[in-house]
Amino acid sequence: SNARDIGAAAPTDGSDEVPPLEIRCFGAFAIAVAGRPVGLASLKPRPRAVLRLLAVNAGRPVHREVIQEALWPDAEPEAGARSLHVALSALRRELEPAAGRGGGEILVRDGDAYRLAIPAGSRIDVLAFDEAVSRARAARGRDDRLTVAAYRAAVTAYAGDLLPEDGPADWIVARRDRARADYV
Repeated sequence: SNARDIGAAAPTDGSDEVPPLEIRCFGAFAIAVAGRPVGLASLKPRPRAVLRLLAVNAGRPVHREVIQEALWPDAEPEAGARSLHVALSALRRELEPAAGRGGGEILVRDGDAYRLAIPAGSRIDVLAFDEAVSRARAARGRDDRLTVAAYRAAVTAYAGDLLPEDGPADWIVARRDRARADYV
């Protein structure tokens, strides 16, 4: 994989029970749980889009209203909430088929927000890219060797446009353009 391991901090949210994830958002979306690729073909388009939206946010909580506005912009709030609930249920069945109650969850609810648990040992290309770009910018003008190494890591993590499957969707275009500019 192109991305380095992330998540050196000890998980405190039950994600210590969650197997590591590998998530690729650059070039084409893919996700694996404990090295097992998750087959997304059986999922309908909206649950797949919810997964991609949560994946590109790499562990950061996304408020349910943000998800609803991104994926069901024309729905009444109640209808959007129901659609989101159905999509999340479908995702849980696909991501955590063996998870019993009380087991570590991959798809985590934080109040009115949702996020993917990113346990130690996970490899997330968007995090690797963003961290490498930040390291390069911090080292620029001070340490040429570190700057070059960090930019090389960013170029390695960038395997093509961010979530090309989502085309011109409003929720990804600005982020994709920013990543492409950073890559260039």
